[in-house]
This record gives sequence, structure tokens and C-alpha cells, in this order.
Amino acid sequence: MVNSYQIFTRAFNDQFCDHIINTAMLYPEQSGVIGSQDNNTGENTSKLDFSVRNSTIRWIDVYAHREINTILNDYVNAVNSKMFNFDVSFGFDSLQYTEYNGNAEAKQFYNWHQDCMHDNAIFDRKITAVVQLSYPEEYEGGIFEMDQVARPEFDLSRFAPRGSLLIFPSYLQHRVTPVTNGIRRSLVSWYNGPRFR
Repeated sequence: MVNSYQIFTRAFNDQFCDHIINTAMLYPEQSGVIGSQDNNTGENTSKLDFSVRNSTIRWIDVYAHREINTILNDYVNAVNSKMFNFDVSFGFDSLQYTEYNGNAEAKQFYNWHQDCMHDNAIFDRKITAVVQLSYPEEYEGGIFEMDQVARPEFDLSRFAPRGSLLIFPSYLQHRVTPVTNGIRRSLVSWYNGPRFR
């Protein structure tokens, strides 16, 4: 059976994880809450929808910190060549540092979703890369889950250690369950190409 994702347990050492976190702190914190849509028009509104996602994010300037994406690119390109063979000629999208805080009044989470951008007429997000930046003992809850389409069945124990890297097609359903204590930190990057046909 062909795998639909790849995990590299402890791909990155503590120094690299600390570098990512320290770099992210150079950028302003933003709400990771999704804007809601008008039920009649389908247009985005200024009202925040906490039913889908609640987190904080920081966008890292990929041009100022190429060293981060350069290392991710090596992994993603190798996995893509071996497993997916997607056209990702548009390159990486961005570097998003995310925190899910279990100490906040609202336990932060990200409900079931796909990373594909179905409203874009030019390109699709095709590959998602996620780096685990927290030690498992630093938080409770915050379980990363993949839908039953993932093959083999998703093995959380391989992705939980700090520095682990997960690479998967952006159309796979996934979520982060509510963090009930502590803070879960991660880095996400996306790789784009012409629309799927």
C-alpha cells in the first residue's frame, strides 16, 4: 500500500527548533481565527468564526529567513519525488508559526479542514509540511489527527517528539484537538503548483 504521508521523527534538533521560535517572535502576533462567511452570499465577513479555528499565528518573512525554508525544501522535494510526484513548480507559500494556548479562557484548536485553497483560480496548495516545535510534555490535548484517508493509519507517537516533520498532500483532512493545558507550537509551510486536474 502506498503511504499518503511521511513522518521524519526528530528531523530537527533543539537548536533549529529554538531558532524557528526565536525568529517567529520577531514578527507581530495575529489571530489565527477564521473569518466567517455570509450564509446568503458566501462572502467573507469581518466577524470571526471561532467554530473552525482558534489560535495565534506569526508570519515569518521567507526571504529574510531562507535558511528555514531551504532545509524544509530538501525534505519536501525528496518526499514529493518518491511519493506524490505533484507539480509544485510555484514553490513554497509561506512560513506560519502557530501557537495553540490551553491556558487561555477558550482552549485553542483547529477543527477538521484541508489546506487547499479552492477559491484560487491560478494555483493549488499541494503539499503541507508541519514541524512540531514543542516537547510533548509541554502541553495536554492538542492532538494532531488525520482523517481515515491517511495511509497507513496516522501514528501520533512518531510525530509527537519535538523537531518531528510531517509532510502530506494538502487535500487530506486534518485537525488539532483543543489544547487543555500549556502551549503547542508548530511551523507550517505550503508548496504550490498549477491547479489539480
